[in-house]
Amino acid sequence: MRLLFLIGLLLAQQPDSVQIQEKLDSTVLMSERHSSMLEIRPAMPISVNTDLLRRIPSITGTPDPIRFVKLLPGVETGSELDAGLHILGTENSHSLVSVDGVPIYGSTHILGLFSTFISSHFEGMNFYPFSSGANRIGGAVDMQLPGRVPGKFRGQLSASLFEAEGTLDIPTGRNSALFVSARRSYINLLYGSFLRLDVFSFKYGFTDGNITWYWEPGKNDRFWADFMMGGDNIDFQSSRGGYSLKFDWMNYKGSVHHRHKWDWGELRQRLYYSHLDLAFDFNHDIYDMYVPSVFGTAGYSATISAGRWEGEARVEWHHSRPQQTQVRNKDLSQMAADESQSALEASAKVQYTLPITPSLELSASLKGIWWHSADGANYPALIPQLRLVWDARHAGKFELLGGMERQNLFQTGVSSIGLPIEFWYLSGKDLEPQGSYHASASWGRNFLSDRYSVSVSAFYRHLTGQLDYSGTLLDYLDPDYTTSKYLLHGFGRNFGLCLTLHKQAGDFTGWVNYTLARSLRTFDGVTYPSGHERIHEFNAVGNYSRGRWDFGGIFVLASGTPYTAAESFYMTGGTLVAEMSPRNYYRLKPYMRLDLSVSYYFHRQPDGRGNGLTVALYNALGYKNVMFLMPKKVNEKHGFSYGPMTLYIRWLPSISYFHKF
Repeated sequence: MRLLFLIGLLLAQQPDSVQIQEKLDSTVLMSERHSSMLEIRPAMPISVNTDLLRRIPSITGTPDPIRFVKLLPGVETGSELDAGLHILGTENSHSLVSVDGVPIYGSTHILGLFSTFISSHFEGMNFYPFSSGANRIGGAVDMQLPGRVPGKFRGQLSASLFEAEGTLDIPTGRNSALFVSARRSYINLLYGSFLRLDVFSFKYGFTDGNITWYWEPGKNDRFWADFMMGGDNIDFQSSRGGYSLKFDWMNYKGSVHHRHKWDWGELRQRLYYSHLDLAFDFNHDIYDMYVPSVFGTAGYSATISAGRWEGEARVEWHHSRPQQTQVRNKDLSQMAADESQSALEASAKVQYTLPITPSLELSASLKGIWWHSADGANYPALIPQLRLVWDARHAGKFELLGGMERQNLFQTGVSSIGLPIEFWYLSGKDLEPQGSYHASASWGRNFLSDRYSVSVSAFYRHLTGQLDYSGTLLDYLDPDYTTSKYLLHGFGRNFGLCLTLHKQAGDFTGWVNYTLARSLRTFDGVTYPSGHERIHEFNAVGNYSRGRWDFGGIFVLASGTPYTAAESFYMTGGTLVAEMSPRNYYRLKPYMRLDLSVSYYFHRQPDGRGNGLTVALYNALGYKNVMFLMPKKVNEKHGFSYGPMTLYIRWLPSISYFHKF
């Protein structure tokens, strides 16, 4: 019924009062002003207006770009404790999250509730569901840095029950400006007694900062210097005593960008370094365990476009120190071997776009990659890709895309939801690169004076060189522990269908999308679904904006994710042993969530300035979503069982004040 009601509301909306009129000879074409925060164009990346994200509900009452992306077609919904970004069935590490082309590692804070991006700092966001052209085998999310000098000092400030954040746009001259953003949480202040995950209570806090200097020395040149950082920590305490957990997370990125325009083309250059630090600290009555890991990339890239031609060159140096376990107890202290890695990656790409007819266009690209690791491995590759676009005018626009991708970076570990017990690994003599052979077909068109759009896409991706981690936290206690002992090698397949209906103009805007997808992995001859697979997913997003009021709603219904269960436990020699089910044989119950919000502006101007309050209710239905399952000790008679882990809070209300000046 919710689906029928929302579709009916979408179709029932009357034209907006603001229209764009074009007169061609004696024919008058009418189309409404695009007022949606989302722009879905066939054969193009999905463009998001980050200024309008406040119109829909969020868990803190303030907008978050990465959580918003998970509402887009083809992107899997993550649970409240899932920091992964899974696009068209790929793994989190297959997706590139970047700021103006510079990779960001650890783009989401530990629990997955917040990303490290302060949305008011950025000019926009582009989403590439199929292929971004980067050295990744999945899709991409690219945040856009501010690209103009503000006419005067301005800013945005907001404060909620969870955190406070602000952005200041400061002109530093006629042709330069400084953009400064900061955010700090204080969740424990008001919600400390409610922060519980089953038998665990926890304390959680995070900090983010971003500073960008922008300079226009002339009409043809633009320069940016950008620095961003994020950090958080979380402490779990068991109500039954005996042990505690602590997660630490920190990332930072520094970059310099230059853009130069000629009459015949454009050059964009980037020099950057991006870094991620993770640590897991487990304290037990018998022993303590500390597991740190580090990953970073330094690089330079240049992109030049001239007419139908485009070329890109990129050189990157990667370094990684996967989990180096340190175990301490009253009798001994041991440290696993240092498995630090480094590698040099160079790539060059050329692309040509050929108009075959006025309505038919073919783009062809060829990319060469060379990878050299510190252990002496060399992996060269040629990566072709073809894209055919047919603009059938009133019948819509069609796109066919096919090609290959290559990736030399891996991420794996005990979890797959973005916890610090995951780590990055590099291709080398014992680990060949992963690859993708992919094909997709899509169609889309606008209708009813461009007030609506509809799109359909189908995709298939064959993955090679896939990696899975078969170990558990208990394996870290092995004195001879090495990461390679627990790595499984295999391949995978992703395929599916995405349908989207978008209301993109008028007082009411929004979209509904449905995705049917499979994400299968084969290791040691056994095929099973990936741990993040959601076969069915339905998302509905709506916003009604009128006068001083904004009303927003989000409804999500998705299949449960697979998991491997411990079917029985027993003790031997003082050690707990689990008899496991076939891998990912069981599934959690379906995930469902309804979020609602209402914003009232005390003062609202046409250019978006103003101030007001937002009241939001996260999980308004109070549905008890299961995050994951884990062993629980019931009692001495019945021993251990496998039980669900759920958040203590089922409804999460929030109120926030915002001011844009």
